[in-house]
Amino acid sequence: MKLRSLVILLLCYLAYTPIALSSIRTIWAVNDGEKIERDDLNNPNKRANSAWDGQKVKIFGARNEIIAFQVIVEADESGIERLTVALPQLIQKGGHAKISYTAPIADPTNYSGRPIQIFSVNYMNVEVPSHAEWVYKVGSPAAPKDPTGWKPVQLVPENARAGRGGFPLRVGASLNQAVWIEVYSDRSLPAGLYSGTITVDADGRKQTIPIELELFDFTLPDQNSMDAMVYYESLQPKLYQGRDLDPQYHRFAHRQRIELVHGYDIASVSAAMGRFSGSDFTKAKGYEGPGLGVGNRIIPRTFYGPGKSFDERSSAWRDADSWISFLHQKLPNAITFLYLPDEPGRSEYNYIRQLADNIHLNPGPGKALPTFVTKHYVKELDGAIDIWDTGPLGYDIARANEERERGRKYWIY
Repeated sequence: MKLRSLVILLLCYLAYTPIALSSIRTIWAVNDGEKIERDDLNNPNKRANSAWDGQKVKIFGARNEIIAFQVIVEADESGIERLTVALPQLIQKGGHAKISYTAPIADPTNYSGRPIQIFSVNYMNVEVPSHAEWVYKVGSPAAPKDPTGWKPVQLVPENARAGRGGFPLRVGASLNQAVWIEVYSDRSLPAGLYSGTITVDADGRKQTIPIELELFDFTLPDQNSMDAMVYYESLQPKLYQGRDLDPQYHRFAHRQRIELVHGYDIASVSAAMGRFSGSDFTKAKGYEGPGLGVGNRIIPRTFYGPGKSFDERSSAWRDADSWISFLHQKLPNAITFLYLPDEPGRSEYNYIRQLADNIHLNPGPGKALPTFVTKHYVKELDGAIDIWDTGPLGYDIARANEERERGRKYWIY
């Protein structure tokens, strides 16, 4: 009886022990919401978590969703010289549907026909804690508990240059290497269970891990339920990467359901109309994913400041009228605003009220151009601001509800 109990206990331990092989000490998996540090060898998620039962990767989602998880490979004391990870396909159980991998081309943002994407995770050693006072108070419960160390930061396409994040990867002795895998579930896929096999190749020795995707019988909408914007300048890729990469960056952001933005005028919107009509996000243009054929809709008139066109009432009315009339005719669902002085101090309040009056007193269509400020509510600007946008420490739920009841918006950054 004692021997039988011992065998049962041993089998249970083995069933929930991460897989080990050769220069690999363990292999396990975790969902896309966790950040596993490079030297964190005792993470509590190793034994089991929402995406890992100890032996199998288990993920779930709806149609028209990008479902992601991470494979964590822990090297032994000898390290790994050449590591690759592959997921060839997921096959519907009891059906004929497949989700098949296709190797990336030189442009990793050409997503057409590539529902399975694989990335290596790059780490950065954070040596000094951040003091982001606009996000959290240092020493408060909201402050990060472990702000320093080797943090996972960037996702690098598998076909990047070897040694710069591309496969094969080198993993130092007794360190983790995360590989990020995401699966796009096409709108046409039938619901059900899809199974496949992940192959981990370490210095020519292979280990396989089963994976199961449960696809629910509903489809996520292409229109985003939350509007999110990130400032982007075309100049940066030209300066640091040597060429115009606007289509690539916008495809990448669109697939993550965010919008890259800057200040626009009528000419620049017209030149980039495919971005807003949705024609830039079609299979013919290399796009496949959420928001297929759906355009961006956040189109700021200015960004990080109002410029000079709105200082004088006559020019402000003229500019706002033409801008709002253009959007109403061409892009009636656009979200736009006049970006007032960025994070203003008290000395700029009078100027802000002047700009707001130049908009709000307009008898023409330009009166509909919202004024936007990156600041928490202050009484001195009451009535002048249509969209408040504040950091986490300045976000007051009661004030946000009150402003919304008055027809205004209260955003967060």
